[in-house]
Amino acid sequence: MKRKIKTNFTSFDRVLLDGYAALLPGIVTLFGPNCVASLHSAEDESFPCVAVENGAIVGMKIAMPMPEFAADAVSDEAHHGGKNTIGLYYSKTADDHALKCVVNLIRNPGHDLIGCLCISIDVSVPLHEFIRNFIPVVDNDLAESIAEPLTSNIENIDQLIYRSIAQAMEEANSCRGLSATDRNRLVVQQLQNSSIFNIRGAVNIVAKELGVSRYTVYNYLKDSPPSN
Repeated sequence: MKRKIKTNFTSFDRVLLDGYAALLPGIVTLFGPNCVASLHSAEDESFPCVAVENGAIVGMKIAMPMPEFAADAVSDEAHHGGKNTIGLYYSKTADDHALKCVVNLIRNPGHDLIGCLCISIDVSVPLHEFIRNFIPVVDNDLAESIAEPLTSNIENIDQLIYRSIAQAMEEANSCRGLSATDRNRLVVQQLQNSSIFNIRGAVNIVAKELGVSRYTVYNYLKDSPPSN
């Protein structure tokens, strides 16, 4: 199929397309090591890759063309469909791993196609490994528990918080001579170092368990030194 493409890129087109490259690390950070994000230019009919993260999963490198079936779909949609998102669709890697994919078309202000952003997730990995990327891990014991069967690793997130609080309180209680306030400060600092406060609702639970107000916990957080 002969593709109609925009070959006369302006400097603005290139700057606009290059700006999307900054999104790739954030995408794979969010979705984990089984996610591939690649940016492709429409300046050439092969839609070459101009930026990629985790490309080894699918064998994608800079300057490599987009798979032909995907390039055909992009060209068809760009010139005959009008949508800016293609997919979800499924594909396979050379070693037969199943991929769940989506392609987002990138246009300039004149609505000319200048490139596309491709996101693929390897859905062949064991389910517990996939789930691991979306559950907060605060210690090595918890990391091991996530490798258990699915029925046990989809715990209520609150249980993870309570477990972390119990561990922090046990360590704080082993330090003799601390006042109640100093003990609470130490518990909050240990939880902060474990990134437990990145979990939504953690402050409320910690405040309740320590018998203090949310405002007090926030003050402890403000006063705690950053972890190394």
